[in-house]
Parts: sequence; structure tokens; C-alpha cells
Amino acid sequence: MKHSKCHPHSLAFYSLVFLGLVGGVFLLVAGIGLYSARDFDSELQQTADRLARRELGDVITGYAHSWRRMMTEFVNWDEVRQQIANPVYYPYWRGHRLREYPSLPEGLVGVELYNAEGRMLARLSDSRLPSVLPQEVLDPQGHLAFHSDRRVWFVEPVLNEGGEVLGYAAMKLDLLALLRGHHFRYLIADSLKLPPVSTPVPLAKLPELFRFRMPPSPELHVLKESLNHTLLLVVLAVLVLALVFYLAALRLLRRPLERLLQAVRGLQDDPEVDVVLDEPLPLAELDEIRAALNTYQSRLSQVHRHLDRKNQELWELAYHDGLTGAYNRRAFDEHWNALLGTVPGSRMSVSLVLFDCNHFKAINDSYGHQVGDLVLQTLAGIIQQTLRSGDNLYRVGGDEFALIMLDADVSAARRLAERVVESLRRFDFTQLGLEEPVRMSIGIASAVAEEAEGLRNLYWEADLAMYHAKRPGYHNIAVYSDEMKNVAGSVFSSQTIATVTDAIATGRHLVMYYQPIVSLGDDQVVYYEALVRIQGEEGIISPAEIFQIVESRRLERELDQAVFRRVRQDLEEGVIPAGSGVSINVSGPSVIDPQLFEWLEPMLRFVDDYHITLEVTETSLIRQLYEASRSLERLRAAGFKVALDDFGSGYSSLRYLASMPVDVVKFDIALIRGLAEPTRQAQVIEGLVSLIRMAGYPMVAEGIEDEETLERVRRLGFDFGQGYHLGRPAPLSVPQAATKP
Repeated sequence: MKHSKCHPHSLAFYSLVFLGLVGGVFLLVAGIGLYSARDFDSELQQTADRLARRELGDVITGYAHSWRRMMTEFVNWDEVRQQIANPVYYPYWRGHRLREYPSLPEGLVGVELYNAEGRMLARLSDSRLPSVLPQEVLDPQGHLAFHSDRRVWFVEPVLNEGGEVLGYAAMKLDLLALLRGHHFRYLIADSLKLPPVSTPVPLAKLPELFRFRMPPSPELHVLKESLNHTLLLVVLAVLVLALVFYLAALRLLRRPLERLLQAVRGLQDDPEVDVVLDEPLPLAELDEIRAALNTYQSRLSQVHRHLDRKNQELWELAYHDGLTGAYNRRAFDEHWNALLGTVPGSRMSVSLVLFDCNHFKAINDSYGHQVGDLVLQTLAGIIQQTLRSGDNLYRVGGDEFALIMLDADVSAARRLAERVVESLRRFDFTQLGLEEPVRMSIGIASAVAEEAEGLRNLYWEADLAMYHAKRPGYHNIAVYSDEMKNVAGSVFSSQTIATVTDAIATGRHLVMYYQPIVSLGDDQVVYYEALVRIQGEEGIISPAEIFQIVESRRLERELDQAVFRRVRQDLEEGVIPAGSGVSINVSGPSVIDPQLFEWLEPMLRFVDDYHITLEVTETSLIRQLYEASRSLERLRAAGFKVALDDFGSGYSSLRYLASMPVDVVKFDIALIRGLAEPTRQAQVIEGLVSLIRMAGYPMVAEGIEDEETLERVRRLGFDFGQGYHLGRPAPLSVPQAATKP
């Protein structure tokens, strides 16, 4: 199909042509008529106003001269002097004789006589003047002024032959009424208005206060007609040019832009659809956009197909555990939160099943991590073989798995657990190199979806049941009951529980072990991580037992405070080497506690001499990010550092890391071990390390247990290392130089 050839011109060309036409016509018409007429009109208005006020001033001055002459005659009247000299009959005189005086001025409102001190000769109820004259009008030369009551006051002294002031005569006159009755040339008398004033105004200034209208001017009328005619011409010219511009824009801009917009919307609706614009556009710039859009659409289709494949791979990596193939903790949290937001209100039964490998740490320590990984893979495979269609298995911890069963009561969940136990019993673990069978403890908790509180407690209940399943008599399966809540610590001996709770409350038997964190640049110890231990009757109680008791009894905050006090004591006694530092683990409940700063405040005096770091796990920050961030930012401002501990064990999300108030990132031991295998997971971890390093965060590699791992993390650019190969946790002693003789 042939298309007509179009030679596009640039947008600048059309713009210059249009601007030239509009500018020339507008300047020619508006410059001659509009601005000249406007200036002349303004000058004419100002001239008319000046003439009107001058005329008004002349009239007021004429009235003032007339009043002064009348007032002079009035004060020379013998009866005025007689009344001031002897005011006994003043009320009668004012009410009768004064009215017979022939020369009272027009517009008079009131007249009164006053003594030399300015006091009225007698108080009269019908007087319209004050009983005492203001001090400013007691002038031997007389006083004429406009007052706040919009009347003119005329005060004239009454003098004796020697020039002494015997008293005063005061008149009040209605100037506004007189002026409105006067005929003016340059203003309309009936339009005169006077605003109120706060102080007396001399009559010479009075014309400036008046507001009035002026009679229409023939010259001004002619000018306005001319101006309106000019404006009409300008409007018509602009309308014509606007119409021309609209038609041009419709042809050159609007229709081509609509075509481009339609193509872009097509790409938005479906990026894979082919939207090709073959016909050239009249504007060169738009035609370049058309060609670029065609090229972009072609490349976008290719990239979209490639991203579909990569997104699927990334989703698998983000939500699946690389070792067992089960869903990971991140997937569990998202699915569980989604469940809590959707099923409440229904009567569907929801069961949560937790699986925990018995003595897995002993298997790892005795047979090595490779065998331990095989065990985890085998356990995950056995559980997945027993699942119903649609059920998903989650690895939520090192050797802990979880299963969410919808529309399944306790009986259905228990039957599944029994199948898992039976499958484990039949499996031959000697093929993995083990000399003894592997067993799992299974905890079950169930609730009806309409019970929102029961759903929220389901994980804790299943976890408690799982620990009970380790006890004799449960055959490795336990279903939660309310009785378990009252004996939450019964999986341990009463003596162990008492020792742990007493150590937390009093500090007795609480021992701090310190594991060195080494600079990978020079192999020097930079600081130590503080690890809590408790001395029992039969030896050190393991951290696993300590934290199980702490979590079951909700003693996280109390344990943190006890650790803070013991670390502070070690700093005061010089146990921690000068110039180094210490990192302290802070639990999730403590991070969001408003009193965290008060607990750590006694350590502020050490921040100048020691690097004091607070280690917070990734998941505790994400769940309460706003509260935790506000608390940690305050501590950072005071001099503490914040380390993101076990990075990668929970969410492993760079999107969250950008919002977290942290200074150091500690990679979880599982990620460090994942670097040893030449798999895609190792490549992802290496890329993650590179991104964190480029972002400027110092990085700590945990779990360095051999020289090969040490060299691997050193090559990747880790700043610090921690693990048994670099130093085991152990108590620190006070340096000999610091001990007392």
C-alpha cells in the first residue's frame, strides 16, 4: 500500500509563523488604541478629582470665614459676657434670649457658653455639646475643626479689654447637610459622604476625607467608546488567529498525538501486542517519536518474553527454600497474613501443624552439615508425600517446618501427622550415613475461622504443642489444649526454669560470653558479640533452652534488660578491651518498647571509647518498622550503631533494607553456607552481596567455620567475619594491667 509523501517541518517553524502573526497584529492594534486610551483616561480621572476637591475646599473655606465672622459678632454680644460673668440665669437665657439672636449661622446644631476652665456654665439635658471642652480646643486664638461625630466645632474665646480669657463660646454645625444643599460643578452634592474619624481634623484637611461621585464627562464618554471599539477589534483579531491556530493544531498536532497516544495505550493494555505506525507524521519531532515507538515496541516484546522467564525463576528463588524445595518463611508469613485477612467470619476450620526435627543440632555436630542438609531434604520430602492436594509445606526455621490446612479439623490434621510419623519410622536413614533413626516432634493447633483471636494465637499454640510432643507419652504428636498454657515450661525441669527466671530477675548465674568479630583486611579483632549464658547446677544452660523458656513466658524484655546491665558492668570493669567494642542482641519486643532508650541510657558514657552496636533481626524490624525505626533513630543519634542481624533468614528484601535504620548488615549463616554450592542460589547470594556492598553498608559474614569459607567471603568483599574458625564464644577476663594490686 502506497502512502502520499509528506515533508514534515519542525514544530519550531510553525510556532514562529504563528507567533509572528499574532504578535504583529496585537501590537499594532492594542499598542495604538488600548494603552494610550487607558493612560489618558487615568490622567483625566485624576484631574477631575483634583478639581472637585479644590471646589469642595473653596466652599468649606467660605463657610468657615462666614462662621468666624458670625462667631466674632456673637462673642462681642453684651449678653454673652454678662452670662459668663454671672451664669445664674444661663439656662433661661439659653432657652429664650439666645433664640432671639438674629445672626446664628445656617446649619447650627447647638451652641453653649463655657467658663475660663472650659466647663459649661450650667449642665443642660438638651445640650448637644459636651459639659467640658477638650483641652486641645481651649485656644485663645479660637478653634475650628471637624470632629468624630461628623460635625464642625467652632470654639471662640471671650476676652476682656485686657485680653484675658473670660470664657468660651462653642458652636456645633452640620457641615455635611450644608454641603449637600450646595450646588457644585465638579461633583454631585447628594453623593457626599464622610467617614468617621478618631481625632479632630483641621478644616483645611477636610476635603481629602470626602467621598463623592462626579457627574459624567462627555470627553470621558467619547474616550471609553473609542477604547471599547479598539478592544473589539483586538478581540476579533485574537479570535480569528485562535481559530487559525486551532485548525493548524488539529491538523499538525492533535490528530498525530491521538494516534501516538492510542498506540501507547495499546502497549499499556497488552505489551505484547504489535502496534505499528507506518504512516509518516507531518511534524519532524513527532515522526521521530513514531519511529522510536515502533522500535521500542519491538524490543519491549522481546524483553517482556525474557522477563516472564526470569520473573518465574526469581519467584521460585524468593518464595522457595533452596535446600528442601519447600516454601520459605517469607512465603509462610505472606500466606498466613493473607489468610488472617480473608477467612475471618466463615465457619471453616483451620489447622496449623508444626514439625521439628529432634536433636537436629546433635546430628549436625556429629555428622556434619552435609548430612544435616540431606536429613532436612529427606524430612521435607516425606512430609510432602503425605500432604493433601493443594496443601503447601513451609520451612520456617533451620529444622522447623509448617503446614496450613484449610477446611481441616484436629482429626484430619492428626491423621496427617500420624502418616508422617509412620513414614519416618519406615525410612532407612542408614543410607544417609546415620547410625540411628530420625524422629520429628509435631504440634497441632486448630481453630474456627470466625474466631479471629483464635486464629491469631494459632501459631503460638502449635509451637507450644510441638514442645509438648517431645515429652514422653505423646508419641511425637501433641494437639494443643488450654492445659498446656499453664505448664508452658514443663518441657524443661522445674530447676532449669527456676534458674533461668531467677537469673533474669536478679542477674545471678547470668554469664556473658563474647565471640570476636574480625576485620578480614588485617585479621584483627574489631569488636565482640555479647552472647548470654546461664550457669545451672549441672553446667551451662544452652541458649536453645534459655530462649525457649523466655519465649514461652514472654520474658524477652526482661532478659534484654538483664543483658544490658551485665554488659554495662563488664564495660565498667574493663573486661571488654579498650578501643574495641561490643554488639548486643535486642529482641523484637524490646525494639518497639518506648523505654528502650532509658534502658540503654547508662551506656551512653561509653560510646566515645567503644563501638557499641545493637543487633536487631530483619523480621522484627519489618513487622513493626515504623515504631522500631523511630526508637532506633533516637539511639543512633545518641551514638549507638545498629546492625541488621541474620539478614536473609526472613525476608531478604532489598526493598525493606532501604527503609531500615541500620549501619551494618550481618549475613545469616544459611546464606554463607549457600555460597559453597555451585548452584543458582549461590549466584543470587553473590549478587546480593555485591548490591549491599555497592550501597555502602559494612558487611559481616556469620558462620565461618573453615579456611575455605573464610577465603570465599574475603574474595566477595565482606568487611568482617565471625565464626568458630575465627574465635569461639568465651568469657573475657580483665587485663592484668587493669586489675587492682
